[in-house]
Amino acid sequence: RKTEIVTSLRIAYFDMTKQELNISLQNSIDYKVDRDQVRRVEFTQGDSNCYQVQCTTGATALPGGSSYSPKYYSLACLRMLLLLSGDVELNPGPRTDKPTKAALMKIFGSLDHHFMTIGAGLEVKTADLDFIAGPPNTKLQLVFQRWFDAGRDISWARLEELCDEFPDELGKAKSEVQAYIGLAETQAAAGEGKTKSDDQKSDSPPDVSKYYSELGDIERKIKGKKMFKELTTNEMKFIEEVHLILVTATTIEYCAVMGATEPTGEDGNYIKVVTNDGSANFILGKFGPCNVAITRTGQGPDETEDILVSIQKDVKAKYVIAIGICYGANKNKTKELSDKTNLGDIIVAKSIIDTAHQRIEGRDTIVLPTEHKCGKNIYKLFKHDEVFEIENKPVKVHHQGSLASEFTLFRNKEAKEEKLKYVQQALGGEMEAKGIYKAGERGGFEWIVIKAIVDWGTIEKDKKWQPFGAVSCARFVQKCLKDSEQPGKGDPLKELSF
Repeated sequence: RKTEIVTSLRIAYFDMTKQELNISLQNSIDYKVDRDQVRRVEFTQGDSNCYQVQCTTGATALPGGSSYSPKYYSLACLRMLLLLSGDVELNPGPRTDKPTKAALMKIFGSLDHHFMTIGAGLEVKTADLDFIAGPPNTKLQLVFQRWFDAGRDISWARLEELCDEFPDELGKAKSEVQAYIGLAETQAAAGEGKTKSDDQKSDSPPDVSKYYSELGDIERKIKGKKMFKELTTNEMKFIEEVHLILVTATTIEYCAVMGATEPTGEDGNYIKVVTNDGSANFILGKFGPCNVAITRTGQGPDETEDILVSIQKDVKAKYVIAIGICYGANKNKTKELSDKTNLGDIIVAKSIIDTAHQRIEGRDTIVLPTEHKCGKNIYKLFKHDEVFEIENKPVKVHHQGSLASEFTLFRNKEAKEEKLKYVQQALGGEMEAKGIYKAGERGGFEWIVIKAIVDWGTIEKDKKWQPFGAVSCARFVQKCLKDSEQPGKGDPLKELSF
């Protein structure tokens, strides 16, 4: 009750600073003084654009029936605010603190049956949730705890984005998130527009939604999960012909790859397989001419390495391709296709550069980069196309650069440039490739990272290029595999020397 009153009075007071008398919230406010006494404050419009503020039931702060002109009215509201709220710091306005598990369960508890969707959107491990005993509410709590433990973008803004990403499943929770943080009215008044830096301003990409599978549609085409040891003879024969694992990190990347993948189940559905050790899962599918295993690892190198090692123990693939999106290092100041990069450009990385190792020298931090070369055989398939076109949009394909790999989100352009000055050959950066390299060392496969630029690597992101970048990258990889297919020989990776 107290919070509601203070919020209403604060809005009235702000209107007064604009010299606008507009008490439209309500004509009276009841304030419960104690169990048996209620104080009412009434607002009524008088002559000459004056308002009357009438307090009843023992109020002493404001004289009953007194009239106030605009310049004095804000003082009256402020006095009422202090009288009713007591310690004003108890009512600080819109919340800017980080979410708590209790708050999240209050908001999303009624949607606990979507715990897998929420987990996927927050990019936490979900492969084991179906095998954990307990109701959906318990599993949703575990999802949020893993999100907190990961420490990646724990914010109310991220939760609003999550609701926008899955409107059918989580759309109704967005208004509850906004109501909780006190932003619904201020956003409606201020509008949704945000000022972007020059680096973030860009033209809109083409619509590629027809190439993109929604997560809900993918899940509906997965009819249950199978443990690896429970696969049928035909399914095991299919896996024996899987020479390629496709690795995605985010939901957008996963949906773009699945949009280019045909199901292989006898009933026309996808087959999801849980690895023998139970720590990972993958989808079996047909990606162009290739039998593939597709997985989504979440962001960061450690989880990527663990999941990929688990899958490789069962699949024993020769090659791994990481498909997805990344940030760009050097923005092209023109719209011409060149060695500098534009949003949407595809990077076929000849190597990845680990930039996490550093040395402190006085006040300076020196980056000690370590370069890891991609597989020379798998690279051959993707180095011949200079331009790839989708929906009449040509994008440059870069073959002569590297990608920096570090589990870091840069706060600003300067922080990014300070790091990348030590790796001049890097055309961009991402977060998972180091884990793929380490898994390759353990699992004995060749790998390559192919990603499209969708932003410039700072916390200020315009996400409208993400679907286009993910889709164009997935379709580019598929095209190159098709182009490499020899007549009558099927999967080109089967014959590729290793």
